[in-house]
Amino acid sequence: MSTTHRWTKDAILARLEAAKAIDSDTIFTARERAERRLDLVRVSTAVDDGRMDALDAEIEFRQITRRLQPLSLTA
Repeated sequence: MSTTHRWTKDAILARLEAAKAIDSDTIFTARERAERRLDLVRVSTAVDDGRMDALDAEIEFRQITRRLQPLSLTA
């Protein structure tokens, strides 16, 4: 039986970075952080189910991280 690896190292690192950004955020409301966490789970599940490839997931994770950064850091 062969094993299909859907995750790449870069996608995993981007996911960890997004999770860390969610956990360490102090600016946004609990609701906004919960929405980002749901985004994280949604993307992870899509990769696990084969509905999204690792490159698209990496992009989504990086967008989650950017949304949690203060405006002064993203400008």
